[in-house]
Amino acid sequence: MTGANQHIEINGEVLRKQISLLREASADFAAAARTVPQELPGHALGVLNRAIVIPLANVVSDGSREMLATAQMLTDHIAEGTKTALTSFSTVEEDATSLFSGADE
Repeated sequence: MTGANQHIEINGEVLRKQISLLREASADFAAAARTVPQELPGHALGVLNRAIVIPLANVVSDGSREMLATAQMLTDHIAEGTKTALTSFSTVEEDATSLFSGADE
């Protein structure tokens, strides 16, 4: 009887698809960050809103850009980690195949 911890199956196609989707998500986050305005000019919402609304809108913009940059960095790191896992598991699989093929001889 095989325990759950004794059988690991890695599907390379699934990992490659995950890497691709993560790269797309990273590019989408970067594109979204470029659309967030840097700073609203003081007259953007009228003179009466200059002291209250403009600074708050700028804080929200700054936070949005920071959040998108963090999301982009996170997806980049996850994609790299997934790529490393794919490479590592492929190496283990190839080594195991070579080892067991040699045992038959």
